[in-house]
Amino acid sequence: MEKILLVFKDKKKITKNHEFWNDKLSLKYNVKNFFIEDYLNYTNLQILQILNELIKKDNFKYTVIEGDHNLIIDKLFIDKITNKTIKGIFLGDDNEWHDVNKINSFSCDFVLTACPISALRFKEYGVKTLFVPIEANGNIWKDYNLKKDIDILFFGRAKKIRQQYFDLLLKNNIKVLIVDPYNKISDTNIKLAKLINRSKIILNFSASGRITRFWNRNKIFDYCSNFKGRIYMASFCNSLCITEQDPAASLIFNDEELPQFENIEECIQLIKKFLNDKNILQLTTKKFFLKGQIFLDANYIKKIESFLSSVKFRNKKIITLQYWYLFIHLQQSYRIRFKKKYFLSMAKQFFENFLIYKKLDFKDYILINFISSVVFLRFLLFLPFQILKK
Repeated sequence: MEKILLVFKDKKKITKNHEFWNDKLSLKYNVKNFFIEDYLNYTNLQILQILNELIKKDNFKYTVIEGDHNLIIDKLFIDKITNKTIKGIFLGDDNEWHDVNKINSFSCDFVLTACPISALRFKEYGVKTLFVPIEANGNIWKDYNLKKDIDILFFGRAKKIRQQYFDLLLKNNIKVLIVDPYNKISDTNIKLAKLINRSKIILNFSASGRITRFWNRNKIFDYCSNFKGRIYMASFCNSLCITEQDPAASLIFNDEELPQFENIEECIQLIKKFLNDKNILQLTTKKFFLKGQIFLDANYIKKIESFLSSVKFRNKKIITLQYWYLFIHLQQSYRIRFKKKYFLSMAKQFFENFLIYKKLDFKDYILINFISSVVFLRFLLFLPFQILKK
């Protein structure tokens, strides 16, 4: 079996996506995990040395790195990973982090992303990309043949933008069971899967709140549509999902499989339509369930295998790194060590940054190291308080 090294930023305690990626790829590959968080007592270059030694020792054909909320992993970091392995990144929240992920992808040979629209965006820049659902383990997300005694279920965070819907649904005598990963009845994937099984309709909202990150070009908009994993999780569990208008989901499911609504009035109409007509509910649920089977790990791994076998080393494009990009990763390299109380490695990282950025133009080199000094001193001012807490 070919070997894959999965490089995660940390181990999730609640939404354990690292387990889903590991279980998925383990169906066809020999998979090993590497967690950056375990090595934060070292500097970035020291972590790279450990990582490269592991890749060479175990001869990993593929090294796939977690994108999105990355701690210290940036383009400069990826560039220094040995070219003896085919490099890629995997993404779960590209809609918010696309400006960062796009830059990182230019140092990679491929991208795996959990959004079909995201996959098209990377292809626009000539990056070989595959849409890969995350939560698709058929041993968890499946039909348990349970009695459907819950009319409407929503699982996830009840954000302010969603609460307006819940309030209006209640005024129309439509009760929605709302759960999150912190509720006792839904604090494991198995518990959640069985709740989905018991539900006739899963309610999905695609609209996310305003993006606040200063560098994201979408921050000027009140909201945008995000593709959510709960759609195909519902499909796997043989429960119908109705969703707020979702362009990404429309690339996978048609309207007869995944009904969509644009506003609260249409949402109420759809709910009443399916709850009042058992036959239409069963027929639409069956179509939705059958389409979703394509994306179960046991079935989709063949597509992943075919995709990875077609990936070759590519000539990495040279791009100019902008200050906002250098700044956010530089700040992260200090912040995460400060938070974890690795004060010595944080100090070493400060001096190491002078070496890391030496390939920049002289003007950029002076400016970024000035910024590095300011950011480092800011953390240094709060050091006594962190030491007291420790």
